[in-house]
Amino acid sequence: MARVAPFTIPKESVEILKKHTAGGNLFNSVRYGGYLIWTLYPKWRPIIDGRLVIRSARQFAGYLRVLDQPERFRAYHDNYDFAAAVLPATGRYRRLVRHLYDDPGWSLAYTDGTQVLFVPGES
Repeated sequence: MARVAPFTIPKESVEILKKHTAGGNLFNSVRYGGYLIWTLYPKWRPIIDGRLVIRSARQFAGYLRVLDQPERFRAYHDNYDFAAAVLPATGRYRRLVRHLYDDPGWSLAYTDGTQVLFVPGES
């Protein structure tokens, strides 16, 4: 019988972010949001978490558009001024992960194959 892979949390990315002195807005997956708030708030402010009822349909649609059309990330970033991005390395996030990896404005700070942490790099 096949077993479902366990949910992972971005513990390593969190430990790296705790060492940053600045903090700021954080682009993240919905699934990671609660954990990120619990471990990093108020220094780091995740853009979204599982409490979707506190977001408008328009806000959530904008977030999903960025996942599906990663070329929109720069404009989205301009509105929120993200200081980092913590994302799963799989699923719907893969296109955005690839986009950030290729973007000279972002640097890959950590990955273990399940999660990625990007921080602003040289523009």
